Amino acid sequence: TGAGVLSIYDNTLTENVTISSDGSATFAGAVTAGGLTYPTTNGTSGQVLTSDGSGNVTWSYGDYVSVKDFGAVGDGVADDTTAIQDAIDSGAKHLTFPPGTYKISGTINITSELHVFAKGAKFVQTDNLTMFNFNVTNSANVYSLFSNYTIGSDFISLDPSSPPGSGVIKPGDAIKIVSKAVDRCQRDQGADLSLYRVGEWATVKSVSGSTITFTMPLKEVKGVSPTSTDVPVEETIVNSYDTTYEPKVIVLPRTSMSWVGGELAFEEGYDSNPWNKPVFKCSGYTKPKFSEIVITRGYQHGISLTGTVHAIIKDCSISNLTNNTSQSQ
Repeated sequence: TGAGVLSIYDNTLTENVTISSDGSATFAGAVTAGGLTYPTTNGTSGQVLTSDGSGNVTWSYGDYVSVKDFGAVGDGVADDTTAIQDAIDSGAKHLTFPPGTYKISGTINITSELHVFAKGAKFVQTDNLTMFNFNVTNSANVYSLFSNYTIGSDFISLDPSSPPGSGVIKPGDAIKIVSKAVDRCQRDQGADLSLYRVGEWATVKSVSGSTITFTMPLKEVKGVSPTSTDVPVEETIVNSYDTTYEPKVIVLPRTSMSWVGGELAFEEGYDSNPWNKPVFKCSGYTKPKFSEIVITRGYQHGISLTGTVHAIIKDCSISNLTNNTSQSQ
């Protein structure tokens, strides 16, 4: 703001700072102004000053970053896996891939809200691994039913000893009710407790303490006892949401994501090998959106969605997939 004067947010800094004639600042120690303590070193490209809420201002990456800020090359030769993961781990909610070809040799993991803009960018996976794995299921809340669900009822009761906190479950939320009972249509005759568990999505109408009211009753109420080993015709039909079968309520974390643009492909030359991974996996997100994506070569699903609600896939092309006919497309 003038010769020998440095101001940040209208606060004049004088302590431990020297301003040269060319306007550069040299810090000799911590700088404070307006009740805040500022960093004594310069940030790196793409970083901004942010307050941590405890009186300290630090360098951090803002909500908008480019993978180039983290060393991605995008020339189709350099391995950009680490740079891309670092960009995602920066905590930014918006990530840009400038035009180029990004070589990936591992799975890029995303566990929070992220919105990607990749128009003009190409991605090549060089290993039998999922390319981008969006997964926020570890952030979901899980509750136990306190009493059996009555067929035809529009509400359930959760364990009152550990009710959901204020605002965790809201009207309009989509929640999932699961059980150890077995799906009658895809029965496994009790052979594997991880297969074909009963699960049903419901929309919350209201919440009062530990009682959740639905917009309509649950439908997939009848199931098969997970301990039944009889032939299918003789399997024991049970109330899936009886507490005997440990029914749970899963509440998604209301985390969104989106991906716009880009051409993605697995490296060629592996049709005769048992490569079997999807390009995208998306689990646990609310309103995930994929648009204007071109997948030109894959070895399983192009976009795999599990445990998501209100998903949108728009203007995407998945074509010219592997000749390995043993793999699902």
